[in-house]
Amino acid sequence: MATTTSTARTSWIPVIGLLALAGMVSGAGPAWAQLDCPLPEGVTPPAVPRVTAHQVEDGSASLADFALAAKAQYVNASQGITTVRQAAYTACLVRQEGSPWRSGSTYLVQLTPDGRVFIHAKDMSLSGRQLKPALYGAVLHALGISPAALADPAAAFAAFAAAAAGDGGPFNVAALPDASGYANVYVSVNLQIPILLLAGIDLGESHLIPVSDEDIDYGDPATTAEDVVDRETLKAFVAAAGEYVIGLLDSEDLAATSKARIALRDANGPWKHGPVYVAVMERASRLIMFHGAFPDRFEFRQGGIARDVATGELVVEQLTRAAESGPQGGFWLYHFDNPDDDTDSAETPKVGYARIFTRYASLPDGTIVPTDYIVNSGFYLTPDGVFVQRILEALGDGQTSILFGITKPEDRDAVAGGAVAVLVAGAPTDTIHFAYRLAGLPDEPYTYAGATANRDAMASFAWDTLDLPDDDYELVALYTEDDGHSVIYDRIEVSVDNVGDGGGGCAAVPMLPGGPVDPIPMVLVGLALVYLTLGRRRAMRQAAMG
Repeated sequence: MATTTSTARTSWIPVIGLLALAGMVSGAGPAWAQLDCPLPEGVTPPAVPRVTAHQVEDGSASLADFALAAKAQYVNASQGITTVRQAAYTACLVRQEGSPWRSGSTYLVQLTPDGRVFIHAKDMSLSGRQLKPALYGAVLHALGISPAALADPAAAFAAFAAAAAGDGGPFNVAALPDASGYANVYVSVNLQIPILLLAGIDLGESHLIPVSDEDIDYGDPATTAEDVVDRETLKAFVAAAGEYVIGLLDSEDLAATSKARIALRDANGPWKHGPVYVAVMERASRLIMFHGAFPDRFEFRQGGIARDVATGELVVEQLTRAAESGPQGGFWLYHFDNPDDDTDSAETPKVGYARIFTRYASLPDGTIVPTDYIVNSGFYLTPDGVFVQRILEALGDGQTSILFGITKPEDRDAVAGGAVAVLVAGAPTDTIHFAYRLAGLPDEPYTYAGATANRDAMASFAWDTLDLPDDDYELVALYTEDDGHSVIYDRIEVSVDNVGDGGGGCAAVPMLPGGPVDPIPMVLVGLALVYLTLGRRRAMRQAAMG
């Protein structure tokens, strides 16, 4: 069986994205009431097959009749694919429990010619996985194909084409649990791709080669999913994922491309860690080619079924807008289910990043066809990260600053990587949060620096990550009221000049949710601040550092 795997390549499949369309059913007919598959505008519901999965389950029809009826509709689809919206909608119905195509253990599984799962109506997380040799051998036997015929691609195609002219047959592997069903095959007229159809087998892990036994190329990304902690690392992660995906498509190796689904979904690999994962969408059709967290919900379906739970906006609109915002893509903030947290809510936003990657494929006539893929990922803001996001949202909303004092440690001259100490006076809450960014770059995100206790309305903080001789920085501090209102202090620019001798600062009466602060205590605080910044810099630094 090793030769079967090694010889099945995408010489049959010039554009892997089109493979999705080869497995869709279409046709006109009466509508079927759906719950999870909203009918797109302009799309006609598909015909109900002459034999349904429910009839097999209740014993009124045979499994062979259902499998052959499904094949007939697949053949019709391959002879006249209309639109991606039609195809994606019908594929959704095929995978929905209770539809004419899926009932209980009766559903369809589509395989690529090398025996890997392409579309699994019940569990798309198994896509890319390979059948165990005994089971795949039984499927080939049911089709009348000798494994030896698959040693040569041309001979393999001829064998599948000959099998497609027949009706297939039943298969059973006694050594595997529940490894029986009905197999047939058809060849897409448009794409000349053999697609194997299995019905009646409740295909699960016991029927597949363990991931640990697979030879999978995970790539070697410089930034992995586990490394993603902020916008900078998220951007680098998406860039690495895009290069990985396009590289596999360019290889035109069907087995490698199929196994990439395993790699991208492997929680022990570099592409998925907790709620950080990769999703890939074909830009023109908005067909979701891969989803690392919710494959059953999204894969091989058209984007437009998920909404931001806080704003109600379609997530596909948000990510497309971000991807198209510039040559390197863009960020956006949204609210979406965290697959690692059953208690998450709209109070925990997600930072997303999406970017367009273009693959150029050569058709048999020499025509070069570009295909755009939108690759995206994201991370959930921690409670501290939410504070940083509020900085971005509220700066410029007319909020005013409270008294700041900024000083560098006792060295008068600028020192590379030297610590910067900040004193905030007059804030009413127990904790103050700090963030910074390079000055003069309003579109750049802030970096969260940390938090410090606020004792007697005086809070100080110090850190050593600012390269003062080379750059100027903007610092911000914020706190959150008990009722959820936040106050964000205005930016104060830090440069070599105003952190050197004498320090620097600004004073203003902050506008709190309950009204302005009494200015008299602020004046007293200001005097104390002058004393601290000019006369006790060493003491302040020691306090700030703990």
